[in-house]
Amino acid sequence: MGMQVLKEEGASYETFGTKYERNPINREICLRSKEFRGSVCGVNLEDEYGEIAHNFIEVHHTIPVSSYGESRLIDPIAELFPVCPNCHAIIHRRNPSYSIAELKKIRQETNKSK
Repeated sequence: MGMQVLKEEGASYETFGTKYERNPINREICLRSKEFRGSVCGVNLEDEYGEIAHNFIEVHHTIPVSSYGESRLIDPIAELFPVCPNCHAIIHRRNPSYSIAELKKIRQETNKSK
């Protein structure tokens, strides 16, 4: 494999950017409707990790908040979906993002071939 090379990490630097506000009430409405189970993989993280993952899941916006142009009302049941952190990261590996349905299909096809 060759010689191991050590590199420094941890230097600090300043960044400037724009953050977009998310309303926690929309998240709560989404999760009350769809529960804490990933919309792509079906996983409830508490089933996998026990109590430490109780009610832990990410929420994906099907329309990117950064594309709104200005704040707007959203439909949290139609536009927000609970997803596990792994699925959420994969959804955003492409721009535009994969849809929930696309990633579900990719996952099913991949798992069929195993």
